[in-house]
Amino acid sequence: LQMAHKKALNIDREAVGELDAKLKEERKHAGEKGLYFAGLFLFHIGKYDKAREYVDRMIKINQESKERYGSEPFYGKEGYVLKGWIELLCGREAYAKKSVKFFDEALGGAANFRHDGTKDVDALFGKAKYFEMRRNFSGALELINQAVVSIPNFLPAFIEKMKIQLALLDWEQTIETAVRALNIDSSCLQAIRYDILHMLCREGSYSEAAMKIGDLLEHMDRTEPKNAFLFCDFAKVFCRLAGRDKQVLQQCYYMAERAVSLNE
Repeated sequence: LQMAHKKALNIDREAVGELDAKLKEERKHAGEKGLYFAGLFLFHIGKYDKAREYVDRMIKINQESKERYGSEPFYGKEGYVLKGWIELLCGREAYAKKSVKFFDEALGGAANFRHDGTKDVDALFGKAKYFEMRRNFSGALELINQAVVSIPNFLPAFIEKMKIQLALLDWEQTIETAVRALNIDSSCLQAIRYDILHMLCREGSYSEAAMKIGDLLEHMDRTEPKNAFLFCDFAKVFCRLAGRDKQVLQQCYYMAERAVSLNE
Protein backbone atom coordinates (compact mmCIF):
# COMPACT_ATOMS: atom_id res chain seq x y z
CA LEU A 1 0.00 0.00 0.00
CA GLN A 2 2.86 2.36 0.74
CA MET A 3 4.35 1.72 -2.66
CA ALA A 4 0.98 2.17 -4.40
CA HIS A 5 0.46 5.52 -2.67
CA LYS A 6 3.95 6.70 -3.59
CA LYS A 7 3.36 5.81 -7.26
CA ALA A 8 0.24 8.01 -7.42
CA LEU A 9 0.35 11.39 -9.16
CA ASN A 10 -0.98 13.09 -6.04
CA ILE A 11 0.54 11.38 -3.00
CA ASP A 12 -1.62 11.19 0.12
CA ARG A 13 1.07 12.04 2.68
CA GLU A 14 -1.25 11.41 5.60
CA ALA A 15 -2.08 7.88 4.39
CA VAL A 16 1.62 7.15 3.78
CA GLY A 17 2.44 8.32 7.30
CA GLU A 18 -0.25 6.10 8.81
CA LEU A 19 0.97 3.11 6.81
CA ASP A 20 4.56 3.79 7.86
CA ALA A 21 3.56 3.83 11.53
CA LYS A 22 1.58 0.60 11.07
CA LEU A 23 4.51 -1.05 9.30
CA LYS A 24 6.91 -0.17 12.12
CA GLU A 25 4.50 -1.65 14.64
CA GLU A 26 3.96 -4.84 12.61
CA ARG A 27 7.69 -5.24 12.12
CA LYS A 28 8.28 -5.42 15.87
CA HIS A 29 6.17 -8.59 16.13
CA ALA A 30 6.75 -10.11 12.68
CA GLY A 31 7.34 -13.84 12.56
CA GLU A 32 9.29 -15.95 10.12
CA LYS A 33 6.52 -16.04 7.50
CA GLY A 34 5.87 -12.29 7.59
CA LEU A 35 9.56 -11.45 7.36
CA TYR A 36 10.01 -13.82 4.43
CA PHE A 37 7.21 -12.33 2.35
CA ALA A 38 8.23 -8.78 3.22
CA GLY A 39 11.76 -9.57 2.05
CA LEU A 40 10.43 -11.24 -1.09
CA PHE A 41 8.34 -8.17 -1.95
CA LEU A 42 11.25 -5.79 -1.37
CA PHE A 43 13.48 -7.99 -3.53
CA HIS A 44 11.02 -7.87 -6.43
CA ILE A 45 10.82 -4.06 -6.34
CA GLY A 46 14.61 -3.77 -6.33
CA LYS A 47 15.15 -2.68 -2.71
CA TYR A 48 17.90 -5.23 -2.12
CA ASP A 49 19.45 -3.72 1.01
CA LYS A 50 16.09 -3.54 2.78
CA ALA A 51 15.21 -7.05 1.59
CA ARG A 52 18.52 -8.32 2.99
CA GLU A 53 17.66 -6.79 6.36
CA TYR A 54 14.34 -8.66 6.52
CA VAL A 55 15.65 -12.02 5.32
CA ASP A 56 18.66 -11.88 7.69
CA ARG A 57 16.30 -11.43 10.59
CA MET A 58 14.14 -14.27 9.29
CA ILE A 59 17.15 -16.62 9.01
CA LYS A 60 18.18 -15.70 12.56
CA ILE A 61 14.71 -16.66 13.84
CA ASN A 62 14.94 -19.87 11.81
CA GLN A 63 18.30 -20.82 13.33
CA GLU A 64 17.07 -20.11 16.86
CA SER A 65 14.03 -22.30 16.19
CA LYS A 66 16.24 -25.14 14.92
CA GLU A 67 18.40 -24.95 18.05
CA ARG A 68 15.35 -24.89 20.31
CA TYR A 69 13.14 -27.50 18.65
CA GLY A 70 15.64 -29.49 16.57
CA SER A 71 13.68 -29.08 13.33
CA GLU A 72 13.67 -26.57 10.52
CA PRO A 73 10.48 -24.50 10.03
CA PHE A 74 8.74 -24.54 6.66
CA TYR A 75 10.32 -21.30 5.39
CA GLY A 76 13.89 -22.25 6.30
CA LYS A 77 15.05 -23.25 2.81
CA GLU A 78 13.07 -20.44 1.18
CA GLY A 79 14.93 -17.93 3.32
CA TYR A 80 18.33 -19.16 2.16
CA VAL A 81 17.20 -19.19 -1.48
CA LEU A 82 15.89 -15.61 -1.22
CA LYS A 83 19.10 -14.52 0.48
CA GLY A 84 21.07 -16.06 -2.40
CA TRP A 85 19.03 -14.22 -5.04
CA ILE A 86 19.38 -10.91 -3.18
CA GLU A 87 23.17 -11.23 -3.03
CA LEU A 88 23.41 -12.44 -6.62
CA LEU A 89 21.41 -9.60 -8.16
CA CYS A 90 22.18 -6.66 -5.86
CA GLY A 91 24.89 -5.41 -8.20
CA ARG A 92 27.87 -5.87 -5.89
CA GLU A 93 30.50 -8.36 -6.98
CA ALA A 94 31.65 -9.18 -3.44
CA TYR A 95 28.09 -10.12 -2.46
CA ALA A 96 27.46 -12.05 -5.69
CA LYS A 97 30.50 -14.26 -5.03
CA LYS A 98 29.01 -15.32 -1.70
CA SER A 99 25.52 -16.02 -3.07
CA VAL A 100 26.24 -19.61 -4.10
CA LYS A 101 26.73 -20.74 -0.50
CA PHE A 102 23.10 -19.83 0.28
CA PHE A 103 21.83 -21.86 -2.67
CA ASP A 104 24.03 -24.75 -1.55
CA GLU A 105 22.58 -24.43 1.94
CA ALA A 106 19.08 -24.86 0.51
CA LEU A 107 20.19 -27.78 -1.70
CA GLY A 108 22.31 -29.59 0.86
CA GLY A 109 21.45 -32.82 2.63
CA ALA A 110 17.82 -33.52 3.40
CA ALA A 111 16.91 -30.01 2.21
CA ASN A 112 17.73 -31.12 -1.32
CA PHE A 113 14.13 -32.27 -1.68
CA ARG A 114 10.92 -30.44 -0.82
CA HIS A 115 8.08 -32.00 1.14
CA ASP A 116 6.43 -33.11 -2.14
CA GLY A 117 9.52 -35.06 -3.22
CA THR A 118 10.74 -32.62 -5.90
CA LYS A 119 14.04 -30.80 -5.83
CA ASP A 120 14.06 -27.15 -4.75
CA VAL A 121 13.80 -25.57 -8.20
CA ASP A 122 14.31 -22.00 -6.96
CA ALA A 123 17.67 -23.01 -5.49
CA LEU A 124 18.65 -24.89 -8.67
CA PHE A 125 17.78 -21.83 -10.76
CA GLY A 126 19.73 -19.56 -8.42
CA LYS A 127 22.88 -21.66 -8.53
CA ALA A 128 22.52 -22.03 -12.31
CA LYS A 129 22.29 -18.24 -12.64
CA TYR A 130 25.43 -17.92 -10.51
CA PHE A 131 27.30 -20.28 -12.86
CA GLU A 132 25.88 -18.46 -15.88
CA MET A 133 27.17 -15.12 -14.59
CA ARG A 134 30.56 -16.78 -14.15
CA ARG A 135 30.29 -18.07 -17.75
CA ASN A 136 30.28 -21.67 -16.54
CA PHE A 137 27.50 -22.61 -18.94
CA SER A 138 28.08 -26.37 -18.70
CA GLY A 139 27.63 -26.25 -14.93
CA ALA A 140 24.50 -24.11 -15.33
CA LEU A 141 23.03 -26.53 -17.87
CA GLU A 142 23.58 -29.50 -15.56
CA LEU A 143 21.58 -27.78 -12.82
CA ILE A 144 18.75 -26.75 -15.15
CA ASN A 145 18.57 -30.34 -16.39
CA GLN A 146 17.98 -31.38 -12.78
CA ALA A 147 15.07 -28.91 -12.66
CA VAL A 148 13.64 -30.37 -15.89
CA VAL A 149 13.85 -33.89 -14.48
CA SER A 150 12.35 -32.81 -11.17
CA ILE A 151 9.33 -31.09 -12.77
CA PRO A 152 9.02 -32.39 -16.37
CA ASN A 153 6.47 -29.82 -17.65
CA PHE A 154 7.94 -26.76 -15.91
CA LEU A 155 8.16 -24.29 -18.81
CA PRO A 156 10.60 -21.77 -17.21
CA ALA A 157 13.21 -24.55 -16.96
CA PHE A 158 12.99 -25.18 -20.71
CA ILE A 159 13.25 -21.44 -21.44
CA GLU A 160 16.37 -21.16 -19.30
CA LYS A 161 17.77 -24.31 -20.88
CA MET A 162 17.38 -22.83 -24.38
CA LYS A 163 19.28 -19.72 -23.36
CA ILE A 164 22.17 -21.71 -21.89
CA GLN A 165 22.34 -24.09 -24.87
CA LEU A 166 22.57 -21.13 -27.22
CA ALA A 167 25.36 -19.67 -25.06
CA LEU A 168 27.14 -23.00 -25.63
CA LEU A 169 26.54 -22.53 -29.42
CA ASP A 170 24.58 -25.78 -29.53
CA TRP A 171 21.91 -24.78 -32.06
CA GLU A 172 20.59 -28.30 -32.58
CA GLN A 173 19.86 -28.85 -28.89
CA THR A 174 18.46 -25.32 -28.57
CA ILE A 175 15.84 -25.99 -31.25
CA GLU A 176 15.07 -29.41 -29.80
CA THR A 177 14.38 -27.78 -26.43
CA ALA A 178 12.27 -25.11 -28.15
CA VAL A 179 10.13 -27.85 -29.72
CA ARG A 180 9.67 -29.48 -26.31
CA ALA A 181 8.63 -26.12 -24.84
CA LEU A 182 6.11 -25.56 -27.64
CA ASN A 183 4.68 -29.03 -27.01
CA ILE A 184 3.98 -27.88 -23.44
CA ASP A 185 2.65 -24.46 -24.52
CA SER A 186 2.13 -23.66 -28.20
CA SER A 187 2.14 -19.94 -27.29
CA CYS A 188 5.55 -20.00 -25.58
CA LEU A 189 6.96 -16.70 -26.85
CA GLN A 190 10.58 -17.45 -25.96
CA ALA A 191 10.52 -20.79 -27.79
CA ILE A 192 9.16 -19.06 -30.91
CA ARG A 193 11.86 -16.41 -30.49
CA TYR A 194 14.66 -18.99 -30.54
CA ASP A 195 13.10 -20.66 -33.57
CA ILE A 196 13.21 -17.31 -35.40
CA LEU A 197 16.80 -16.73 -34.31
CA HIS A 198 17.71 -20.10 -35.81
CA MET A 199 16.06 -19.12 -39.11
CA LEU A 200 17.93 -15.82 -39.22
CA CYS A 201 21.35 -16.91 -37.97
CA ARG A 202 21.75 -20.48 -39.19
CA GLU A 203 19.44 -20.93 -42.15
CA GLY A 204 19.27 -17.41 -43.59
CA SER A 205 15.56 -17.98 -44.26
CA TYR A 206 14.49 -14.35 -44.05
CA SER A 207 11.07 -14.66 -45.69
CA GLU A 208 10.21 -17.63 -43.46
CA ALA A 209 11.49 -15.72 -40.42
CA ALA A 210 9.31 -12.73 -41.34
CA MET A 211 6.25 -14.99 -41.47
CA LYS A 212 7.22 -16.53 -38.13
CA ILE A 213 7.55 -13.05 -36.59
CA GLY A 214 3.99 -12.44 -37.79
CA ASP A 215 2.91 -15.58 -35.91
CA LEU A 216 4.83 -14.36 -32.86
CA LEU A 217 2.95 -11.05 -32.99
CA GLU A 218 -0.37 -12.90 -32.99
CA HIS A 219 0.67 -14.86 -29.90
CA MET A 220 1.85 -11.65 -28.21
CA ASP A 221 -1.50 -9.99 -28.95
CA ARG A 222 -3.20 -12.86 -27.10
CA THR A 223 -0.80 -13.33 -24.19
CA GLU A 224 1.20 -10.08 -23.72
CA PRO A 225 -0.79 -7.30 -25.47
CA LYS A 226 0.31 -4.56 -23.00
CA ASN A 227 3.98 -5.55 -22.64
CA ALA A 228 5.85 -2.64 -24.25
CA PHE A 229 9.22 -3.93 -23.05
CA LEU A 230 8.73 -7.29 -24.76
CA PHE A 231 7.72 -5.73 -28.11
CA CYS A 232 10.80 -3.51 -27.97
CA ASP A 233 13.12 -6.31 -26.89
CA PHE A 234 12.05 -8.64 -29.70
CA ALA A 235 12.26 -5.84 -32.27
CA LYS A 236 15.85 -5.00 -31.24
CA VAL A 237 17.00 -8.61 -31.43
CA PHE A 238 15.47 -9.42 -34.81
CA CYS A 239 16.38 -6.16 -36.58
CA ARG A 240 20.06 -6.61 -35.73
CA LEU A 241 20.00 -10.00 -37.45
CA ALA A 242 17.73 -9.05 -40.35
CA GLY A 243 20.51 -8.72 -42.94
CA ARG A 244 18.62 -5.64 -44.24
CA ASP A 245 15.76 -7.86 -45.37
CA LYS A 246 12.75 -5.58 -45.94
CA GLN A 247 10.13 -8.06 -44.73
CA VAL A 248 11.90 -8.74 -41.44
CA LEU A 249 12.63 -5.03 -40.88
CA GLN A 250 8.98 -4.19 -41.57
CA GLN A 251 7.87 -6.61 -38.88
CA CYS A 252 10.45 -5.19 -36.48
CA TYR A 253 9.24 -1.66 -37.26
CA TYR A 254 5.69 -2.70 -36.43
CA MET A 255 6.87 -4.18 -33.11
CA ALA A 256 8.74 -0.97 -32.27
CA GLU A 257 5.65 1.09 -33.11
CA ARG A 258 3.56 -1.05 -30.78
CA ALA A 259 6.13 -0.59 -27.99
CA VAL A 260 6.05 3.20 -28.41
CA SER A 261 2.24 3.37 -28.47
CA LEU A 262 1.99 1.22 -25.34
CA ASN A 263 4.59 3.29 -23.50
CA GLU A 264 2.95 6.67 -24.15
